[in-house]
Amino acid sequence: MAQASTNSDGMPLNAPTATVEVQSEDGASAQATCYYPVASGGALVCFNPTGEHLYICDRAADGHHPVARYYRSDKSGLKTKHANVGNGKCLDWNLSIPESGWINYRACNYEGSTALSCSSFSGRISAKG
Repeated sequence: MAQASTNSDGMPLNAPTATVEVQSEDGASAQATCYYPVASGGALVCFNPTGEHLYICDRAADGHHPVARYYRSDKSGLKTKHANVGNGKCLDWNLSIPESGWINYRACNYEGSTALSCSSFSGRISAKG
């Protein structure tokens, strides 16, 4: 059986990508590549299997904040991670999912603790990077 061509992150060459700006806790910024982006309102969430990084991004100066809601193969139940990073920035959420695992996520746009909108789920994305 022929194997699909993959990039250096172990993702299919035709996988949808996004380049995001990640802000560290000390305020430094760096660009990162992620795959299978999903968006709702000003929120964008995407994943890089190399290191199992989930990026939760704010793409609008609207006073709302992005939230990732996700399932992962090695934990039970729906997980939620809020990101208060500001317009144009992303939170890098390191998940440490086993290489044999997967993640299925969606992006939500929140006002405080209230969801204003949410994307569809991404579908299961392999954590093998």
